[in-house]
Amino acid sequence: MFLHTVADMIGAFLESRQHTRTLDRAIVQLRDSERALQHRARHDPLTGLGNRVVLEEALGHALAHAQAGEDLHGYVLLLDLDGFKPVNDTHGHAAGDVLLQTVAQRLQACLRSTDTVTRLGGDEFVIVAQGKGPQFQLDQLLAKVTAAVEAPVDYLGQALQVGASIGAARFPEAGRSSAELLVRADQAMYAAKQSKRLPR
Repeated sequence: MFLHTVADMIGAFLESRQHTRTLDRAIVQLRDSERALQHRARHDPLTGLGNRVVLEEALGHALAHAQAGEDLHGYVLLLDLDGFKPVNDTHGHAAGDVLLQTVAQRLQACLRSTDTVTRLGGDEFVIVAQGKGPQFQLDQLLAKVTAAVEAPVDYLGQALQVGASIGAARFPEAGRSSAELLVRADQAMYAAKQSKRLPR
């Protein structure tokens, strides 16, 4: 009877250990799923860039720092690709996807780690960049972004190329909220796009 009791106890212990291992695996899977869901909720699935949630956070932090003074200022750039629709129409959506992914990678590569690049959807991107003093110039930022976008993209041996219409809003001067700055940047981007359509 004693041996049977001990055997039952050992069996129960081993079964409990098995249940514990199963539970541990389930907890790990739940945590992985939670991280994946959080990432999906904050990032564009095609390019891997942050979405509007990330943009609002980055812009909120940048505005708070700029309004605190210390000669800090920054820019919100709203970027729309010129000639993207013809790429989709001529070469297909797969080519358009490759183009968007490549542009996203180039934008991240040409900007600083402190800058934020997000995709709003379609062929629209937003950049939040902040700096200090007169050396942080809009012209230099625009030149880097334009060069990154306009460089040809190889797709199955064909060179795909688009341009960029970019609207900029400087903060905190142009606005003290993310909504206000995005409206200003959007207006400037629309004006830039319209100016390209006017006869010269």
